Amino acid sequence: MRVEELHMLHNVRPLDPSKSPPIVTGRPIEIAPLEKPKTPFSELLAKQIQDKINLKFSSHALERISQRQIQVSASELDRLQRGFENVKQKGGNNSLILVDDNAYIVSVDNKTVITAMPKETTYDKVFTEIDSVAIM
Repeated sequence: MRVEELHMLHNVRPLDPSKSPPIVTGRPIEIAPLEKPKTPFSELLAKQIQDKINLKFSSHALERISQRQIQVSASELDRLQRGFENVKQKGGNNSLILVDDNAYIVSVDNKTVITAMPKETTYDKVFTEIDSVAIM
């Protein structure tokens, strides 16, 4: 099918080049380059998580979580936070918080998780220098 036949079939008039709008020439439009974020995404994400749970993880705790391959879900973080708040309300200072299959030692004054361990490594262990336990 030819172009003219398509125009007639769809009731479209062909463009008249003499009636087309003029082409404007001049300075090219300058587009400002996108600014790179000043803070890496990983830091922004960590800050968002930190703001939500109100707890810090010490470098020791992060190292133990990695070494021991502890999987920490959002639900577990939420219960860890609630356990922390419960201990804080009851006047605890250094607490053992048990959440599912993991144990966390938390400093209430510093709002910091000091260390973390899976349940299977807690058998036959003695926890010292804690004044409270929360089971979540």
